[in-house]
Amino acid sequence: MKLWIESSTPDHEVVTILGNREGLGELLACLQSLVVQDGTADDCHLFTPSYGGDDLAEETPREGSQVVHQLSVYLVDEDHPR
Repeated sequence: MKLWIESSTPDHEVVTILGNREGLGELLACLQSLVVQDGTADDCHLFTPSYGGDDLAEETPREGSQVVHQLSVYLVDEDHPR
């Protein structure tokens, strides 16, 4: 699986997601776990190996970009964001 999350601008205001089908499938599964109606998940996290996971690639494939080691996605109530 290959899934990269990187920041490629000097101010790190832009995040880019790159992935092969398997890696993007992992991201999709993470997001789908938040939208199912059974209410069992309200967050999902993806990590690089150095952050204790195996979901994200440790190095970026693009020169000049900085790897993001953790992606956290939260389901929030519109009226009460975390």
